[in-house]
Amino acid sequence: MSPTANAKGGAFILDVADRKVKISRNNGTWFDLSVHNIEKPATGGNVAINNALQTNASFPERADAKTMIGGNPTTDSTPGILVLADTDKAMIPPLVTDPASNIKNPAPGMMVYDPTKKLLAVYNGTVWSYWRQP
Repeated sequence: MSPTANAKGGAFILDVADRKVKISRNNGTWFDLSVHNIEKPATGGNVAINNALQTNASFPERADAKTMIGGNPTTDSTPGILVLADTDKAMIPPLVTDPASNIKNPAPGMMVYDPTKKLLAVYNGTVWSYWRQP
């Protein structure tokens, strides 16, 4: 999916243009979760993404794939593969301790939560990036 200015705040995408995992902010901007520069802890460094691992042939986008939790799928046109439309529900990502060691073949855009380190882990196709609330 390509980022748009009208995406809802909190939306996660794997941007097809630059193959980076991004989160939408409420002000219409996107924040890159695929590289390290100011987040804590700054593990992994700014590693170049291996685009050979992220070709559309390997991981094609399915525009027709969509699941909506809550809301009305016939009237809600919010794009996405997993749309959380309820205002009183939340998504819990898969809990994986040390994802870099325990997920043998991650796909670009994969996100998990490490409950031991209390970090969101995002895989960009080459390296895992780790994020926590500052």
